[in-house]
Amino acid sequence: MEEKYTFTIDSNLRNDAKQRYNTGMEYCPVDMVALRCSYRINYDREGMDAVSFGLGIVHRNEYRVGYIDLAYLPYGELGDVYKVSYTIKF
Repeated sequence: MEEKYTFTIDSNLRNDAKQRYNTGMEYCPVDMVALRCSYRINYDREGMDAVSFGLGIVHRNEYRVGYIDLAYLPYGELGDVYKVSYTIKF
């Protein structure tokens, strides 16, 4: 298994505010694990409040594939958000 990298960038153009950008990177050191990091540009947050982190785990068997995704998103004065999701594909 070779290591895999994915880089992304997207833009949000709004009429009432500056254009916003989201950048991200995913690194898969092994077939079952993905480490993620992203940065938000032109939002009301700066520094570490603009950075989010995540982890993805893939579980496979002969009948289905399951995905567990964990994410950490800081929201400044609103506090931190932790997201967890589980997806099954049959």
